[in-house]
Amino acid sequence: HGKGVCVFCVSWNQKDARKIASAGADNNCMVHHADGSLIQSFKHPGTVYGCDWNPSNENILATACEDKQVRVFYVGSSNSQPLKILSGHTLKVFRVKWSLLKDGILCSSSDDKLVSCGETNYRLSCHPSRPFLLASTSRDSTVRLWSLLPLASIQFWKALSGKPVSDFIGLPAESTKDPLSPGPLCGIASKQLKDNFLKQKPKDMISALQLYTELFVPLNGVTNMWDLVKVVNNWDVAQLSPQYKHGIVHKKHLTKFKISEAQELELIKMTRYGTGGVGAKSKEDCLLEAANKHLLAGNLQHYCELKIELGEARKDLISV
Repeated sequence: HGKGVCVFCVSWNQKDARKIASAGADNNCMVHHADGSLIQSFKHPGTVYGCDWNPSNENILATACEDKQVRVFYVGSSNSQPLKILSGHTLKVFRVKWSLLKDGILCSSSDDKLVSCGETNYRLSCHPSRPFLLASTSRDSTVRLWSLLPLASIQFWKALSGKPVSDFIGLPAESTKDPLSPGPLCGIASKQLKDNFLKQKPKDMISALQLYTELFVPLNGVTNMWDLVKVVNNWDVAQLSPQYKHGIVHKKHLTKFKISEAQELELIKMTRYGTGGVGAKSKEDCLLEAANKHLLAGNLQHYCELKIELGEARKDLISV
């Protein structure tokens, strides 16, 4: 861009990490190799504030310009003219961001306070594990979250109704030109879902719904909800995830897990000095915790035996 020229945005190519795009005050969006060599430069009529690579096509690059336009370029072509110019903003455009879920959806933020992502936005970012959640920042000192889930509501209902995964997740070529049409999902996250679905081949609706909700409506704070659903439907404990016993446990497994935890703590009796290390629990602390877990599980005899071993048993407790 030249010495003293402000660079407002850089973007790594998600398909080819050797390519870096940058947008600057010299009216150029430049594409460089990671070693610094210039690949191509795209001249604009005004300052270029933003740029972003298409996650599904390593050669498609979008830019945000001071002239109120959003442009889409094909990198590698001998023609430096844009493939498409997107109009609609009435003031300068600051950022562009391709959707990670549905190919063809391009979000832009402008100084005109009319875009759906917020007022005078300067940054746009998709949640790393929730591709339907978009965050924006604004000159009004606010950070706003936007849900794009309505765009995929039809596909979500197809998933819930038990339709084949190929009915709502496909290739970019299968999607229609209108980004708001109910075409198949074809972004990175949806492709990962399809790969996991084909790999695991769930034979029951519970497992299928678990995969779908991780994409469309991921659960926050409940790590083992689907394990509980499986328990209610009489699944064996061996079929549950390893995280099940560390979260909310069904009452019919509570006693079993508490006794198991207590027995693990009692293994300290086989060592001489305790768990070892600075700040680690002493042998007495481990046995006391094990005794309390036996008490919670209703195993009074084992509780009394451990309390006697610790020298804390009372006569009335021993008689019980």
